[in-house]
Amino acid sequence: MNTHRTIIISLAAFFLAATFAVAHGNLQHVTGTVTKVSADSVTVTTAAGKTVDVALAADTTYSKAGQTIQKTAIQVGDRIVIHAEPEDGKLSAHTVEIGVAKKTH
Repeated sequence: MNTHRTIIISLAAFFLAATFAVAHGNLQHVTGTVTKVSADSVTVTTAAGKTVDVALAADTTYSKAGQTIQKTAIQVGDRIVIHAEPEDGKLSAHTVEIGVAKKTH
């Protein structure tokens, strides 16, 4: 019985991952903490300690908690998720979402 459950869960995870990959096409995910912000780029340090620079394009969209925000709302220390398109060896942001701090009790 456990073997069947493991197989079903594995297949479900595989198909979910495949659907997720198709949904974002060629976009790469950059997740981490903002360490630097300029008018045309954001530097993010990932959980693995890697530093990633992502260019901010004129058509980049920005959001926080499902609401549209301005690029100027991005601050050093923000948790961030960027969907970026690789262009000429660099990343260009398609969407930027700032994380919302969880409430503590």
